[in-house]
Amino acid sequence: MVFDGASSAVAEGKVRLARSKGLPLPEGAIVDAEGKATTNPEDFYRGGGMLPVGGSVAGHKGYGLAMASMLLSALAMIDDPNPYLWASSEVEPPDRRGRAGGVFLIVIDPQRFGDPTHYRALVAEVMAAAKRAPCAPGVDEILIPGEPEVKMRERRKRDGIPIPGTTWNELCVLAERFAVPAPPVT
Repeated sequence: MVFDGASSAVAEGKVRLARSKGLPLPEGAIVDAEGKATTNPEDFYRGGGMLPVGGSVAGHKGYGLAMASMLLSALAMIDDPNPYLWASSEVEPPDRRGRAGGVFLIVIDPQRFGDPTHYRALVAEVMAAAKRAPCAPGVDEILIPGEPEVKMRERRKRDGIPIPGTTWNELCVLAERFAVPAPPVT
């Protein structure tokens, strides 16, 4: 199982995509620079902020997860804040927007806790049980964490990757800047 989730109501990539497509965001995803609710993705990039997962009832949980993630990822930069890390990343350096990092990754070796064969069987059993559970009305299939991404990868390999025109134009500007030919559009 691979779980990739933001501690905010929506991930910044979703904000960027909505901005590229000229679409609004869902209510409760971001605020503008004055802290007012907005659905305009541009407001985020003009000094606004993302709201934590959990909304007005349990937003403290998303806020806590975001803070813990930021502080844990900052540990990697205490002795050697590598400028190349920031230059090659879409994440801003710690001195901008108050972020110390955008990614927190934890890898656990289940073998350290006992028999790996037994653990794999347990994981397979739990995943199969989740898939067998009755679906909610209007839901065709229960997906386990990571499964939507696997299905999307297969679809994109087969059908290609749709890129909004705005994003394509930005990529072409970058390609020209670095003297790299842009691939043909199909």
